[in-house]
Amino acid sequence: MKNNNSEYSIGEISKITGVSASAINYYVRSKILESPKKLSKTRSIFNETHIEKIKEIKKLKDDGFPLKLIKKRINSISTEIKENFTVDEILSITNITNFFYEELLSNNLIDKPKNLEGNLVHPSAIIKLIISFKTLVELGVTYETLKRHNEYKKLSEAEAYFLMEHLADARKNKSKINEFAIVEAFENIRQHSRMVFFND
Repeated sequence: MKNNNSEYSIGEISKITGVSASAINYYVRSKILESPKKLSKTRSIFNETHIEKIKEIKKLKDDGFPLKLIKKRINSISTEIKENFTVDEILSITNITNFFYEELLSNNLIDKPKNLEGNLVHPSAIIKLIISFKTLVELGVTYETLKRHNEYKKLSEAEAYFLMEHLADARKNKSKINEFAIVEAFENIRQHSRMVFFND
């Protein structure tokens, strides 16, 4: 097992974090991630700090944050990523209109904002959800169809519990597990099952 001073190739760090080598190289070129130590023209070495930052980048990307904001977070520049965002901030980050936001609310596709110290706010996780709904509407899916997601909440809960079983099982057999890789593999299997049904 490697210690805190361990060094990793880009292949190893990609496997550990579940982020592709091409994406990691892009983060380095964009200065979101500091450059690794160069051993030669074709070989670089990463460390534990890189791993933690790549995991944080992946989480923020999954939550729907744009790379510009992620870069500020990773490099500790002024703007702080918050757990909650005001409605105006949500509209700005997701690039949706107030009308679209109200449509999501009226169709019960997103929860109503909560009052926090006089401000109406949503948790940061809603950003990814809103962007997904926006994409589906732009691709021609109607609100009537989108509303049916509420009918499948029990199915989503069942899949979440099944994923938790996978994680718990792995923890029993490994002293250290790669949660990102397990989640990604689980999602790939579930997606395959859906596509098999879709193609039948």
